[in-house]
Order: sequence, then C-alpha cells, then structure tokens
Amino acid sequence: VLKGTDVESEDRVLVGYTEADDLGGVVEPVYLATNPRVGESTYGNDFPNAHFRYKWTEWLTLIGSFTNTIERPDYESVVPYRRIDHEDKDISEGNPGLKPTLYTNWDFSFDIDLGKGSALSVELFDRRVKDLIFDSEVEVPVVVDDGSTVLYELRRSENSSDSQGKIQGFELTLRQAISLGFVPDGFSWNINYMYQDSEVEYLINDKRLLLNQTHVPKNSIRATLNFENERFFVQLKYSYKDTEFRRVAELASDREYEKSQGELDLNLNYRINKNVRLFADFDNITELSLIHISEPTRPLYI
Repeated sequence: VLKGTDVESEDRVLVGYTEADDLGGVVEPVYLATNPRVGESTYGNDFPNAHFRYKWTEWLTLIGSFTNTIERPDYESVVPYRRIDHEDKDISEGNPGLKPTLYTNWDFSFDIDLGKGSALSVELFDRRVKDLIFDSEVEVPVVVDDGSTVLYELRRSENSSDSQGKIQGFELTLRQAISLGFVPDGFSWNINYMYQDSEVEYLINDKRLLLNQTHVPKNSIRATLNFENERFFVQLKYSYKDTEFRRVAELASDREYEKSQGELDLNLNYRINKNVRLFADFDNITELSLIHISEPTRPLYI
C-alpha cells in the first residue's frame, strides 16, 4: 500500500499583551500586530503488511501479523500560528515541519476456546516508532519593549530524535457468557489487561532525553458487563490506566503527566423497529481528570 500526503496552510501571528488599569487590575488584551506565516509539508509512505491465521486444534487458534502504520499530525499542530501571552510569558505555536509518526508492528496471539461461551486471547506485540510526535515545552529568550531579554515558555509539537523508539508488551482478554438459571439469557462480561513498556529518545534544546513514550500508560484495565437481546443492548464499562506521560520538558519538574484514574461509562441502545434505534451514552460518570506537574502530591485539576 502506497499513500501520499500534501498539506498547505496559512495563518496569522497574533501578538498581544494584557493592559492594566491605574490600580494594577487587568482590563483586557490589547491587539498589537498581525503577521502572515505560510507552511507546507509533503510526504509519501509505503505500508507492506502480512498476516497469518492457523487453527491448530478445535480449541486453539494462532494469529500473527507484520504491519506498517502511520499516525499523521493533527491539523492544528501543523498550522503555522503563533500566540504570545506577555502577561504569563507563554508562547504557543504550530509546527508546519512536523513529520508523521511511523510504526513497524509485530503481533503474535493465540485464542483459546474455553467452551460454554468463554474464550481467552493472549497477544504479544513489539512496535518500533519513528518520528514520534510529542508536545514539548522549552524556555526561549524574548526581547520585550524596554529592550531587556525575558525567558518565555514555548509550547509546540515536535518529532522525536532520529533514534528509533519502541513499545513492547502483552495483552490479555477474557470473555465469558453468564449462564445462570436465575439470570436472563444475554448477559456476558469481558475483562482486558494491557502491559506496555516504552522507550523513546526526545531532543530538547540539543539534549537527548531517554523517556517513556507520551500517552502510553504502562498498565491499563478495561472491564465490561453486557446485556443484549433482540431489542436492547446495555454495556457498563470500567476502565483504568496508570499515570500517563503527557508533555516533555528539559527539567523533570516541568514535565506534565495525567494522574492514574478510573472511569465508568454506560451505553444504552434500544431498537424501536427495523429502521429506528435510540442511543444514549453516558461517558466518564465519575467525571475525574487531573494533571500534575512532576510531583503527584501537587495535582492541578482540569
């Protein structure tokens, strides 16, 4: 498979500061200038892949695959915008030179039929990562109106170093129909556990940092309770993931993480007739999400 991508973009740089009244209170942002910026990115990739499936016995099936996949940057990450906040000394900008992240994947799994509507799946995987896209934060010098130089925090998306990263791990999935005399037919449960060990080399201010891959928790669990018949489908899902690395910075104290947490979701589906269905989804019933900066004892809620 051969795929190509061509992105052209144009944006404007908005430069502003926050004006204060005579008493020092903040009034409103003041517009200073607009400057055009243009960005362009073109790339093509090929994606060879191979798969095999072998039913070894009546209860054991072996599955293997070799694939190459791509994760393109978000459009907002490549738009060449820049916003400067002089009050908080922050700069955020796009990066039109971003390359897509490329993965080379090796997967091997075996499915075991345990009988009576029960099955166990075990998967081993090895993924090699090139040009990982990550969120970075660095300090840059800015000359302000009085001619002095002040350090601002610059946030934008970057690619990892030319060294290849890796994600290795395994995944376990157990599926079981619930067949008890006092329970109506249609109930089942499913539990999934994934372990991922990752390592990526990041380039920050010409320094190479060997850290975990962003947005890849080491441990994650997902458990569901399902009910399904001709008209109804109901799923209650609980998911949990370890603390997740979110933003890369040169100093460990400036790196950003998402704290480990659990989440409860409820999905409802009712078929009124052959052509009409009603859906209701309740996501993150617990409504808990927080970010902490380096030190878990000092969380910031978002």
